[in-house]
Amino acid sequence: MIEIDHISVTFDRGGPLEKHALNDVSLRIDEGEFVTVIGSNGAGKSTLLGVLAGDVTPECGTVRIDGSDVTRRQAADRAGLVARVFQDPRAGSCDQLSVAENLAVAQRRGGRRGFSLAAGRDDRKEYAALLDDLGVDLARRLDQPAAGLSGGQRQALALVMATLSPSRILLLDEHTAALDPVMAANVLALTERVVRERRLTALMVTHSMRQAVDTGDRVLMLHGGRIIHDLPRSKHPDLTVEHLLELFERRGGGAAVTDAMALG
Repeated sequence: MIEIDHISVTFDRGGPLEKHALNDVSLRIDEGEFVTVIGSNGAGKSTLLGVLAGDVTPECGTVRIDGSDVTRRQAADRAGLVARVFQDPRAGSCDQLSVAENLAVAQRRGGRRGFSLAAGRDDRKEYAALLDDLGVDLARRLDQPAAGLSGGQRQALALVMATLSPSRILLLDEHTAALDPVMAANVLALTERVVRERRLTALMVTHSMRQAVDTGDRVLMLHGGRIIHDLPRSKHPDLTVEHLLELFERRGGGAAVTDAMALG
């Protein structure tokens, strides 16, 4: 379970570029929930993920994961609890390492790492079987450097890496935004399968309203650093893109949505 209580984050406080990224945000997410997060640019979506990952330390409030206070724990100290996939497919893996070596490094996340065992025979068999089972066309590319993969393959690798070692929470920061529509759909389908099969608690930031209404158990709508709507799928089974637009317009965010978010 994730518990966020009265979190506030201000960047460049007192400076000319002062920005209130999150304003008194409180949130509960049950174990195994898949939550999509939408909002216009500057709404606080990525900052919220940063607070959960440990990359951003709030100025006030608390963050608890499974009852433990992790508010002041840095990202490296949360590596065994929280995994993250970024928008840039290159951000989740190392160019020079092979697919197998990248997976080996990811498998040791939160523990001791050593390249001498990074691509052992047993590891390679495990990785090939995993990639085959997920339907990812990477099992025959175990020795290929990550730099030679396509954007979609690279993001699929990043997703597998993020969930390879045991973790409780998966954070997805617009992880399909840089992909073409076909690859984006494939990676999203893989994401839903991995989250479901591994019973992860997931938060997915997206600019696509279509993804928001079609994916997960719950939609959070952010605007001006606050959660302005919390829409569980159980209470809104017929949620549509048009409904989301209407909700934004009621809160004065309609113009920003038109400029910054994808409707399809």
